[in-house]
Amino acid sequence: MYTGERAVPHAFLGVTIAQGTAAYQFVAQQVVGKRVLDVACGEGYGTLVLAEHAQEVVGIDRDPVVVQRAAERYQRPNLSFQCVDADSLLQMFGPRSFDAVCAFQFIEHRKDQEGFLRLLARVSRPGGLVVASTPNRRVFPSYNPYHVREFDCVEFQTLCASVFPDVKIVGVFGDRSVLEYRQRKQVTGDWLLRLDVLRAREWMPRWLMQRVYDAASWTLLKRGTYLRHRALVDSITPKNFSVSAEHLADALDFVVLAPVPLMNPIAVSVGVPQDATRVARW
Repeated sequence: MYTGERAVPHAFLGVTIAQGTAAYQFVAQQVVGKRVLDVACGEGYGTLVLAEHAQEVVGIDRDPVVVQRAAERYQRPNLSFQCVDADSLLQMFGPRSFDAVCAFQFIEHRKDQEGFLRLLARVSRPGGLVVASTPNRRVFPSYNPYHVREFDCVEFQTLCASVFPDVKIVGVFGDRSVLEYRQRKQVTGDWLLRLDVLRAREWMPRWLMQRVYDAASWTLLKRGTYLRHRALVDSITPKNFSVSAEHLADALDFVVLAPVPLMNPIAVSVGVPQDATRVARW
């Protein structure tokens, strides 16, 4: 099902999927011929994009239903999906196991974000690549109860630079059609926030606020925007998005590319979680 955390391939979510695919397509060009781990891969549509260029790709997610669905939908000799919690990476794969480790639209859900980046670095081989993407909070102002901390460009670059000595950041941008869609959707989003006159998002338990957010986002925001502007939504594909290192403050998403040093001091600073468990393979 759709939640604020993940999106399923669906007409209502066509723009969301197209935007995510554009980021995956950019990163896929950086991992040609490499062994890649896609952390929190969700429905797997982006993991498939990586597998079209990489030597081998392993997509992991903690939801067994989602993992099984991805494995059934996307099948390639060099692609596999496993049910693994992100905190179990070291126990499941061991250190220095992948040439590139990716985490798209996931770091904003983590409490220890710096520690998470260090964990990704430890699973990567020295000289490998860590990739992380996140939405730009300056252009996505609507409240999301699934997010622990969101970033603007400077904040995200600062976080990544605290872990990696060399950080490249680029942005995902939409063309005129994408901006038109966002403007129309934002009207509904602003209306929903105005309905929260009691500011329940500030005092309601997070788990309950997430349920409210799921229903409102799917029924009113995504579905409602689609039904009112179907032709516009259906016309938008990954080709309506571009990736650039310029004007990053206005980007929809940020993508960080961080090479792991050959002499990797990051790796030794992260321990293996004692309660991490090995889980199912599909």
